[in-house]
Amino acid sequence: MSQAIIVSHATTVRCFLMRYHAVPYLPAPAIEREGIHIFYAWEILRPLMIGHTAVLIQKKTLIDPPSLARALRKYNISRMMVTASLTKNMLELVADQLRELGDSHGLRYWLMVGEVRT
Repeated sequence: MSQAIIVSHATTVRCFLMRYHAVPYLPAPAIEREGIHIFYAWEILRPLMIGHTAVLIQKKTLIDPPSLARALRKYNISRMMVTASLTKNMLELVADQLRELGDSHGLRYWLMVGEVRT
């Protein structure tokens, strides 16, 4: 059975505005690249609404920490929103690669949110 999270347009916009304020994007002419995965498909709109780039991460890449670390580097992703369990897996399996991404100023924000229930 498919599951969905149903929210109003107003709720989505309020969430975006709050996040723009709490975790701001770099000002123009800089372009940030935000990694987006299918669990949070509506998040594709957030960076696009203010002139930044959304990079869709495939599920098979998302659930494989070494593949995700490679994708973060390959697509020069500067911010990513993930669950706590994915963060745990990433830290256990590819912590050095994440550290390198942060040190090279590629990955600026790693935002953790609640778990997706399927």
